[in-house]
Amino acid sequence: MRRVPSFALAAAISSLLALVACSCLPELVAGAFEPGDLDPPGLVSWDVVEGGALVLRFDEPVGAAATDFAFDPGRAVASVRTDDGARIVTVLPDGSFEPGVACSIAGSVSDASGNTVRFVLPFTGWNPRVPALVLNELLTEASTTHKDALELLVLSDGNLAGLAVGSGKLSDPAFSWRLPAAEVRAGDFVSLHLKLSGTGVESDELGDDLALSGGLDAESTARDLWYPYDDGALPGSNGVAWLRSSPTGPVLDAVFWCERTSASDTNYDGFGTAALRDAVAELWLAGAWAIAGTAPAPEDGAWSAAVTATRTLARWKDRADADGREDWYVVATSGESLGLPNLAPAYVP
Repeated sequence: MRRVPSFALAAAISSLLALVACSCLPELVAGAFEPGDLDPPGLVSWDVVEGGALVLRFDEPVGAAATDFAFDPGRAVASVRTDDGARIVTVLPDGSFEPGVACSIAGSVSDASGNTVRFVLPFTGWNPRVPALVLNELLTEASTTHKDALELLVLSDGNLAGLAVGSGKLSDPAFSWRLPAAEVRAGDFVSLHLKLSGTGVESDELGDDLALSGGLDAESTARDLWYPYDDGALPGSNGVAWLRSSPTGPVLDAVFWCERTSASDTNYDGFGTAALRDAVAELWLAGAWAIAGTAPAPEDGAWSAAVTATRTLARWKDRADADGREDWYVVATSGESLGLPNLAPAYVP
């Protein structure tokens, strides 16, 4: 038997491999394994607008159809419209929800790459009669006889249904209180008490009887409402409070109070905490609080170093609302006047 020289066998194998490599294996396609768009659309904000439609804002164009959404309480979807290059989706229910009532919408949208985001979002029934009002007095340093509270001054007739009062960041509140339905008239005072005594004498005054409620600082000259949970509190000398048309709606009024300066610390621009710094920045960006410079500073807040349980932070009675520190002053000792006009003189150190 004739043997094949080893060098000849090696050459044959090399030629065969070269032939296979050149003519049989598929050619690699450049970019075949590069990832595409894998991120789902991001929900930026949502709110109910006039007529009861829900407006959803996304960070990229999306596709949506009526069958992608469902309301609770049950309502059919009347129409779905996209705007702003399909970044805004407006969902109109078939029929209205009761003003101020807690509702939700479940839905899903997809981007051009097929990435889908699903969500369930809370909202409140559209209130067509939101009154004009302002924050008028704040009790931020509680005692055994005076608890944390805010006072609203009503400037026009309307209904409180679904309005939200809170403290902290708009995007992440320390607390947020959705107000119940109650008719109000221009000139009314509404006292929002943040702490219950546990005695059972407090009652929400939703009708005509303004002497219905007992409790600390309840007055028959004001409509007294009581926050039912345990997390209601206002920061003592450094904080923000705000009033919105709904829990996700526009800011109707706000106040920032502070005893600090820009030199108080270096880590948080003098604010003391990132939470307060960011809360003030959000109010400023929302057009709800005026500042003196190009960025918020502690000095932009209403001066609050002297507040106590009887020296509240009050709005000047006869000044036009400027959405800034000049609207507010600390009342003289024993000048607290929840449910009454702000008549006390300013505290003098």
